[in-house]
Amino acid sequence: MLYGFVAGVLAGNYDIVEVYIDGILKIGNHDMEGLGKILDQLDAVAGESIKMVVTVSADEDKLTDAVKKYL
Repeated sequence: MLYGFVAGVLAGNYDIVEVYIDGILKIGNHDMEGLGKILDQLDAVAGESIKMVVTVSADEDKLTDAVKKYL
């Protein structure tokens, strides 16, 4: 649902250059595997023209490789 929301906002507002998502683990029920997947999707929809900033409240050693590539 988060991806759909962000994609919809970006589709309806062509002048957005930055998106901030705070507390993404709360939104995703602390699912680290799911976090890696949603970050990949958000990266794809953002492309080169949109800066995507996401906060994750977790120890770095708890993050998966799919998440760490975005640090």
